[in-house]
Amino acid sequence: MKKFLAPLSLALMGVATRAFAGSARTDPPSVTLATNKDEVISNILCPIARYMFWLLMVVSVIMILYAAFLYMTAEGGEEKVSKAHKIVAYAAVGIVVALLSYGFPFVVGSIFGYPADKIPSC
Repeated sequence: MKKFLAPLSLALMGVATRAFAGSARTDPPSVTLATNKDEVISNILCPIARYMFWLLMVVSVIMILYAAFLYMTAEGGEEKVSKAHKIVAYAAVGIVVALLSYGFPFVVGSIFGYPADKIPSC
C-alpha cells in the first residue's frame, strides 16, 4: 500500500503545483476590512464554509475509494473487511460534517445575535 500512496501523493502535488503556478498574480491583493456583521459572514465565513465542504467531500470520496480497494482485495480476510467497513463509516460521518459546514455561518451569526432572516446565504 505504501508503494501505491507515495507516487499518488507526488503526482497530486505536481498537479497542484502546476495549477497554482499559472495563476500567479503580479499585483498584491487588495485587503478590505469587514465593517458590519453582514460583510463578516459573507466575506469570511462563507468562503470558509465552502472550503470545508469541498475539502471534506474530496477526503470522504478518497476514503470510500480506499475502502472499496480494501474490500475488493480482502479475499475473505475479516480484518481487511472490518477495516473497510470502519473506513466507510468514517467517510459517511465526513460527508455529514461536510453538509453541516454550510450551516456554519448561520450558527455563528445566531451566536452573535444576528437575525436568521438577515444572514446571507452562501
